[in-house]
Amino acid sequence: MKRMALWMLAIGLIATEALAQEPAPICPPHPTLANRAGATEALAQEPAPIARIVSLSGTVYLCSYDTPPGRPAMRLSPSRDPLRLLHDGDQLQAMQDGVVQILLSGIPRTYRAKDGQKTLHPVPATPEELALSSAFLKFGKPGASRQVAPLLWCPAADSWISAQDFHLRWNPPHAAETFSVTVLREDGTRLWSVAAVDSAQGGLSPQQESEVAGQLLRERSPSARQRYSVTISSDLQGTPTTSFLVISSAEEAQVQAELARWDQAALDPLVRALSRAETWRAANQIYKVAEEYDRALILAPESVALLEADLAVHRQIGDLARSQELANRLRNLSSE
Repeated sequence: MKRMALWMLAIGLIATEALAQEPAPICPPHPTLANRAGATEALAQEPAPIARIVSLSGTVYLCSYDTPPGRPAMRLSPSRDPLRLLHDGDQLQAMQDGVVQILLSGIPRTYRAKDGQKTLHPVPATPEELALSSAFLKFGKPGASRQVAPLLWCPAADSWISAQDFHLRWNPPHAAETFSVTVLREDGTRLWSVAAVDSAQGGLSPQQESEVAGQLLRERSPSARQRYSVTISSDLQGTPTTSFLVISSAEEAQVQAELARWDQAALDPLVRALSRAETWRAANQIYKVAEEYDRALILAPESVALLEADLAVHRQIGDLARSQELANRLRNLSSE
């Protein structure tokens, strides 16, 4: 009986080792370009992305649309490859216990080993699915990256904000001093001010921000954006100023309706967060985009695509501390 148990154990170990050593699949010729004249020229033009990976686990391989035939497929990382873009003609294959979930033309797809090799092509979709696909595929496109970070980074220069979401943040200077902060209307009249704020705290207190938000709400227009500016005055910094716009109550209602649509849809939490981020981006509320990316990183903390997107938007608004933190995380991932 003992000998039988040892024999069964040996068989199990051999089988496990065989599975672990299963070679990567070999990439076949591109199914669309294999017999087409001018295939080289066609491959030189990258097709538009049609899908993103939402999540994956176990062993999953990717043959990119432009991988030469006969090359081994690339093994995807469950921690780093969530949110990787996929293109027309890419091929996914889950092996053994592998599972990959993607959003293809706004439609969720799940592939397992039993599904074999799946070649990706656009599929018919409803307008709602296409809207979701567009939001999910566009996320992370960087805006202009500041060569010199400003002192004041929130509100971002010329961005729009909702009146109730007013926040004032700056990069604390090396030499701490006292700041005087003034919020002005477009005509130059004073909306709010404070005479002495410690520059080291990096922003106004929640109570002070609430006071400004209340003033902005009382003045918010029902149909037009209104311009304001913030000036910081100090002995060492001079008087740096940035301007921003408060959106109208009508625009606010439109943004909130779009966000509610994403929140009410039966979406993966990561898809929902990034779709919300694109709603904020369309409304030019860049600080809120950064907030959504930060929250999404909790769900996919090692996603290279998401880390790069979050870093780009924090650099765009000029948040030095968060930019440095994200850059360090990316460097640590690349060195592993």
